[in-house]
Amino acid sequence: MASAPTQEKPKWQLYLENEKLEQEQEWGEDITEDLFPIVTPLLLDDGDPVAASQKAAREFIDLLVNKWVPKDTARRTYDEPNDTPPLYTKERSLELNFESLGNFIYGLVPELPYPGIEHDKILYFLLHIKELWNQANIDPQVHESSLIYLFSFDAFLLLSIYYYHSYSSIAYLTGQQKSSDLKFFEYGLEIGASESAGAIHGSIPYTLEESNKHLCDPARSLYAMFARLLAAGVMRVKILKLISYDLYVLLRELDKRKPPPSELYLQVHSSIWADYILIAGLELAKEVKNPCGELKFPLTRAQWKAGAEHLAKVAEKVSEDTPWDLKRCAQKAYQQMRELVPEAFVEEVEKSETST
Repeated sequence: MASAPTQEKPKWQLYLENEKLEQEQEWGEDITEDLFPIVTPLLLDDGDPVAASQKAAREFIDLLVNKWVPKDTARRTYDEPNDTPPLYTKERSLELNFESLGNFIYGLVPELPYPGIEHDKILYFLLHIKELWNQANIDPQVHESSLIYLFSFDAFLLLSIYYYHSYSSIAYLTGQQKSSDLKFFEYGLEIGASESAGAIHGSIPYTLEESNKHLCDPARSLYAMFARLLAAGVMRVKILKLISYDLYVLLRELDKRKPPPSELYLQVHSSIWADYILIAGLELAKEVKNPCGELKFPLTRAQWKAGAEHLAKVAEKVSEDTPWDLKRCAQKAYQQMRELVPEAFVEEVEKSETST
């Protein structure tokens, strides 16, 4: 009797197994080694994704507070000969361990299918961690008994599932959180964001063709995660910087590069810009209307209009069977941009009214 065929492991699982083997050969000095037994079961869990993500976030916080944050709060001096500070102060430990969390996530997300339930789980995992950290108001003096989990976040995640494509609801709900010290969480995740975005951007070949369009999947997955985090109010300025730079490159640089990139290469970047709008358009529009003043490439009304016109041209040019559902997404994103910042198109409206 023939044995049943073995099910092939998903790409993300093979990635985690290889990373775990490499990690075991190194001296563990942060929480990375404990993320494998937390995240792998989370992604394999076929039950409620919200409950699974909540459980994983609780495990992470518990290990962070009880295992990886040093118990000795005293800072050593440098007065004695050959004296050195401890490996971590509590503050530095929190920064480094959240940085490790970010690096772990940025390595994993490109291996996840997007859209997909695994992508959702990692988003929920990060948002649960943020909310647990926020609600408990954890700082270097807090013990694990202070961890408080409120029902309101369950409601938040359930709503975000129900409104799967309505990311404005995420931004609204997360905006109601109380103000607390999230600098360690935010700082840690920010450290590797730019480096990860740059590395993944360089993985798309200029000569991209239909036969190897799968090479775009890692970049599209990572950029979508950045957009989803922005929509949820995480790393706002950092992600705005990444997205505003991407728009600058899309509008000012791609078509001038030598040798010129392939048509599909240009299309995938247009697809990523459309995704930014469809996922985090509300937050991007807020930046256009009320600039934070920290962007090297500001999201002005002129840039917004140019980005919209680019999508309109793409939607008109490409066929229905262009990868990534580009025609429909570009059309939808263009309309959304006009609705979110109508004042960017006011001259166009005035000219139309004058001509009639």
